[in-house]
Amino acid sequence: LAQGLLVNKPEKEYLGQSAENVRTAREAISACTGDHRTASQACLQFVLTHPAITAAVAGASRLGQLEDLAGVFAAEPLSEKEMDRLKRSIPLNIYADHR
Repeated sequence: LAQGLLVNKPEKEYLGQSAENVRTAREAISACTGDHRTASQACLQFVLTHPAITAAVAGASRLGQLEDLAGVFAAEPLSEKEMDRLKRSIPLNIYADHR
């Protein structure tokens, strides 16, 4: 979740995205969460629905984070409306600086 920037940390520039873009994305993710799905689950669902994605790598530093991520398979799937909102709120960023 962008080192917490998409959940609960103050926005700042991240991987070429402006602080404003980070805030807009965080707001869109927040709108997709609640009793039916956490922010981590919404983000993972969003990534995994892209046709070019076959696997996602998600990091967890605590057991609770791992349990949250594993819950993605039981969480309510993102609706078309939610998917559209996320797509509109997150500008395309092609990452080219591989190690």
